[in-house]
Amino acid sequence: MSRAAPKATAGVAHERSLAETAYEKLKASIFDFELLPGDRFSETDIAGRLSMSRTPVRDALYRLEREGYLQVHLRVGWSVRPMTSSSSRTSTTCASSSKPRRSCGCATCRSAPGSTR
Repeated sequence: MSRAAPKATAGVAHERSLAETAYEKLKASIFDFELLPGDRFSETDIAGRLSMSRTPVRDALYRLEREGYLQVHLRVGWSVRPMTSSSSRTSTTCASSSKPRRSCGCATCRSAPGSTR
């Protein structure tokens, strides 16, 4: 019976890392203008694009909505909000560590345009 708990915990940790990965990729897509302000999409569209299930994608989408980057349209889908000058300043910081992109070592920042790594 005690062996079932680690499996459940491992599943939660794996799901969390998938949600974090989805969040980082989606935020990068917004700041790299792969997803443009006004673009509409569904959880299923993004899940297919990221090759993962809808649950971690949904978690990432709601996180981005709370941060003001996306807008949810119930029963219709999602859209990218127009960028304001205050939100565009955050594009120089890493989504996962909040460090400046130039000093962060994560894969997203290393592959970002203008990266020196």
